Parts: sequence; structure tokens; C-alpha cells
Amino acid sequence: MDQCSYGLGTEHFTATHGDEPTRDAGSSTRYLQNALAAWRTNPSPQNWMGLLSEFYGAYVAVPVNSQGQLVMYIHEGQLAIPAHTRREAVYEWCAALGIQERPQIRMMLGDDLVSVIASIRPDHCIMLDPQEAAVAIYAVDEYVSGYSRFGNLKAALRSTDVQRGFVDRIVHELMRPGAQIVYMMSPGSNQQHYPQLVNRPTDGAVACPLFTSALEVFRFQPQAGAGQTSVEWFRRYLPANVPICIDLAAEGHVVEISPQQLSAAGFWM
Repeated sequence: MDQCSYGLGTEHFTATHGDEPTRDAGSSTRYLQNALAAWRTNPSPQNWMGLLSEFYGAYVAVPVNSQGQLVMYIHEGQLAIPAHTRREAVYEWCAALGIQERPQIRMMLGDDLVSVIASIRPDHCIMLDPQEAAVAIYAVDEYVSGYSRFGNLKAALRSTDVQRGFVDRIVHELMRPGAQIVYMMSPGSNQQHYPQLVNRPTDGAVACPLFTSALEVFRFQPQAGAGQTSVEWFRRYLPANVPICIDLAAEGHVVEISPQQLSAAGFWM
């Protein structure tokens, strides 16, 4: 389904009581590699947001020492933690630096790696593919620290096994206890704290867009606002005939979950 064909809807939905919305790498690295190539070709804000969004949901290969600590090195005078989109690239990188000891490799979700760096070394950077691309990601970058993100949901969307239980895994991630989600607020609306709906391109029917990060909202509609609330809010107040679509501007097909699939999973409360 062409993600660019979704049109901003003229509708919102509101809470009936007036409440406001308060491993396996799979194919995730392929999407990350594509986003990395797009950024290197055209380092625009749109492509940077796309790169970060894919990084959050991708499992990257990170070298660790014998104590299980993240390996750091100096890149152009800056302490950096290398993160590779290919496992074998870790050994190639070590060989290029003359490191004799074969490193251990930990596959880490990009979102988790950012959180670790932010908590222990916020002034250091993650160096993505240090040999091939050397793109630095800082936890203090306003695009990183300033906006909500949910890497586990992004990783579920990027799963390779589409045929078996793909939608089930996404719904399971959405329905985890305490799960949060990002939604779109319409630009200039006096009801902007409520989710903005969209029109489905195939038949014009209303759908509810949800997003794995605020960056994905801005990629889809730069003038819109992004809000965050509990998935429970949507489980209580989303009309039962409205499908959910996720990350409308991301590469690949738009994942849409029908009302029938949501109902079968016990989504509504």
C-alpha cells in the first residue's frame, strides 16, 4: 500500500468522558542500511529522521570485551562506541585497527543502545558502521533526546516472518502492560490533543495512524504535532470499526491492522 496516498482526515475522535491522551535482527538491518545510504546520499533532516527511526528498531552488532563491557575507541578525537549493521563487519573493523583478540559480539536494539549511552556516557557517540560510513549518533542530539520513541514496536514491524504471526506480534507489543504509543495531532486544531485520523487510499475509509516515534509523525506530516499516551487509551476509546495503520511514511508497505484482527486479539477494553 502506498504510504504517500494516505490523506489527512477531517475527523478526530474523543474520549467519551473527556479524558485526554496523556534476537533476531530479522530484516531490520536491511531497512537501516537503506536509510543509512539515503542519508549519505542526501543528508537532509527528513533522511536523518528516517535513519534514526530505523536505528531505533534495528539490532546492531556491538563489540564487547571479556567482561561484557562495551568496547570504545577514539574516532577523530572523540570517544565512540562502534555499532555495525553486519556482524562480520565487527571482525573487519578490529582487523583494520590491529586488534588481535577476537571480540565478543552483542546484538543490541538501537533504542536500547541509545538509552545505555545516555545513562552512562551521554557525551560519547555511537559510531554507526565506523569503517563504511562513520555516522555519529549522539544521545544528546535534539532529534534523539527530544522526542518519544519505541524501538521494540519498530523492531516488530521490521520482522522478516510476515506470513506467520506477524500481526499477532505487533498487537502483542501494543498490548504489553504499560505500553505507550505516539499519535498525530492535527496542525492548528482546537482539539489538537486528540488523535488525528487519516483516509485510507484504497476506499477513503477512516483509519487511525499510530507511530513508533515522534520522528515518524514529522516524516509523514511535517506540520503536525506528535503526542504520546498509553495504548490503553486507544483500547478504550478507539471506535471499534476503525483500523490502525502504523508508520505511514516509513520505507516499505504500511502495516494496517483491521478491526477484525484487533477484535480477535482482544484489543478493545
